[in-house]
Amino acid sequence: MQPIVAQNIENEQKAEVLKNLISELKNSYIDESKAVEMADHLNENIWNGNYDSIQSATEFAFILTQNIRSISNDLHLEVLYSDSPVQAESNEGNDEAWLIDLLENNGYGVKKKKILDGNIREIAFEVF
Repeated sequence: MQPIVAQNIENEQKAEVLKNLISELKNSYIDESKAVEMADHLNENIWNGNYDSIQSATEFAFILTQNIRSISNDLHLEVLYSDSPVQAESNEGNDEAWLIDLLENNGYGVKKKKILDGNIREIAFEVF
């Protein structure tokens, strides 16, 4: 196991990270009003110079995570540092493939079915 080495981050890199983070939050976060709140909070921190003294990329990612979680209370949100480029996941062409696969492999959610007295059909769904 290799020791963790603090990677320096320049102001230009921080500006690019912040621009991309704000854009992703506004375009992709499920709660639009929270996305705007998080973006406003990050912009406020930029204007106040709260990120100026940070020199470690790992620390910068940690602070950004704290900042966005303080608004969203969403523990799924996290900013991580990687010393090598990370490829974005592409869902192109298979936006619903996972759902179709799930339904086909689970009987389309039908748990049980039977015909009751009076020719009434009972169908129990496991998913909706």
